[in-house]
Amino acid sequence: MRLKVVVWLAAGCTLAGSSLAQEEAGESTFVVTKIAVDGNKYYNDNYLRDLLGIEKGQPYERYLFDYMLERGLEAVKEAYRGEGFEEAVVRWGFRDVRDGKRKLELRIEEGPREVIADILLEGVSREHYLAVRESLGLDVGSPLSARDLNEAALKIGRYYGDRGYVYASATLEINRETGVVVFKVEEGDVYHIGEIIVAGNERTRPKIITREIEYKIKPDRLWRASKIDESRANIYRTGLYRDLRVEPADSKRDPTLVDVFVLVREDKFRWYKLEPGYESPDRAAFTVGWGHNNIFGNNQRLSTEASVKYGFAAEYSEFRTEATYVEPWLFSFRYRGAATLYFERDSQESKRHWEVGLEPRVTREITEYLEVTGGMNVKRAYTEFGPRGDDVTVIWPVSRLTERYLGLAGPQNITSFIFSSTVNTRDDIFNPLQGLYLFGSEETAGGPLWGEDFWRVIADGRQYIRVAPAATVAGRLRGGYASAYGHTKDVPFAAKFFSGGAYSVRGYGERGLGPQADDGFALGGNISFTGNIEFRFQLPFTAGRRVPGIGLNLGNFWAGMFADGGNVWADWDELRKTRHANQTLKYGAGFGLRYNTPVGPIRFDYGRPIMTREVDRPGNFYFAFGHAF
Repeated sequence: MRLKVVVWLAAGCTLAGSSLAQEEAGESTFVVTKIAVDGNKYYNDNYLRDLLGIEKGQPYERYLFDYMLERGLEAVKEAYRGEGFEEAVVRWGFRDVRDGKRKLELRIEEGPREVIADILLEGVSREHYLAVRESLGLDVGSPLSARDLNEAALKIGRYYGDRGYVYASATLEINRETGVVVFKVEEGDVYHIGEIIVAGNERTRPKIITREIEYKIKPDRLWRASKIDESRANIYRTGLYRDLRVEPADSKRDPTLVDVFVLVREDKFRWYKLEPGYESPDRAAFTVGWGHNNIFGNNQRLSTEASVKYGFAAEYSEFRTEATYVEPWLFSFRYRGAATLYFERDSQESKRHWEVGLEPRVTREITEYLEVTGGMNVKRAYTEFGPRGDDVTVIWPVSRLTERYLGLAGPQNITSFIFSSTVNTRDDIFNPLQGLYLFGSEETAGGPLWGEDFWRVIADGRQYIRVAPAATVAGRLRGGYASAYGHTKDVPFAAKFFSGGAYSVRGYGERGLGPQADDGFALGGNISFTGNIEFRFQLPFTAGRRVPGIGLNLGNFWAGMFADGGNVWADWDELRKTRHANQTLKYGAGFGLRYNTPVGPIRFDYGRPIMTREVDRPGNFYFAFGHAF
């Protein structure tokens, strides 16, 4: 039996009619086959369908459909309100209810569009009148939108708040018959900042908070709301507080001053890290770490980490341990000082390499998004190729490279200066959906310093474009070049570039690209290039859902599709010679699954090489923490 029913419901009323239509058909699960829109003139059909958020061809249970429809109808109404259609009504109903299928129909009654006829400011002094009027972002003829007008009132408050008017306020009156909008402003008095009072801190010093505020409000100490907001953000970035409130308070010393009252709730300072990993065919990894964000009560941070990699079939092992200390305000200046002490060792059949080093550095934050760093790298490295090294062969079509890499054996001392700059506008450093990341560094070793003579540069650019509320396209270009000078014939092994694996070109083994010894030991190169593009998206129909009993958030499951390319070359001569397959760019592609955590995703990827060599596997699995870039 075919049932033709249209139950028209206004968007603002209950959704019980949806249940009624389904009960008449005797079904609790159905598919929306078509979404028809009628009566709309201002917005086109496709735009309204997108706002509604109901997908055609997908099975819906009744409770989920009711929930999504309610949100979608509200989004449609809000879009109309934002353009001055305050009386817009959205009605909906089902048609052609049969065999678990529905045709959803929307009927729009837009009503008249209201626009602003005039804007009046009351209580604004002459010196501020023009600036306040311009700050509104509204003009005669703009939509009479309550949302935009309320935002304009907030802009007035922000304008005065940045000029010392702590208690300035703005109220709004709208005459919809005449289209006249009146902003009534009470400016109040101008205040400077007196004391900074901190409460709620038990294990952190008040200085952590006061220095951030004082740094932003100098030199005139005039109350500036935007600077207070920036200070609040910087205090949150210390990682010491889970809650923070900053408010003005009348000064008891001087009626022309206002104190800053800061109430905080401290967070946990210690953290632990436990990361297993795996790379096919047989390489396992394990990382443990510990850190403390307030080691001496003044936001000094200390962290330690140790990682182990082991190959079961091949004689391969790698071990690294490091300890890092960070001083957020070096010598009471706004310079971040840090020092890392590390030791690492790796071996593969007849190849053994180890190094120990110290990396002190100082970072200066220039703007919210730009910082520069200067530091040193002091290390001693030792590389041994077999008992004597004269039996080593290289999978590389140029025989003279054999002699070059044999020269890497033995101890090497490196002392270098490193300068870098970083631009970071990403919305989240662990799981970015939009923003830009640019990094550039230059390292000069030797010369008047102790050790080998070489220099190298690295450039890294990443762009994240949000293409949907829960989807982003990420891209990266990274390149590096190194060259020896003076008494050093070639760049030391510890300063060479490597490529291939879970964080560079997926589809290949870890350090599987570029010059290699006959047993697969990566010898590295002096020129490196990597390009990546990846589409990351939340799995469909997981948003807001949890696994019953354990509460696992299914919305944290995301997927990714990627394509990578890159390689490592010994020098410019080898880069120009493209007749050998091992010297061209290598490409890989694949897909993966991620589960997002507050400190980055747990990632499982599968990649296949597009241009294979005899030594390449048909595909590789990667189990890692954090995005590839």
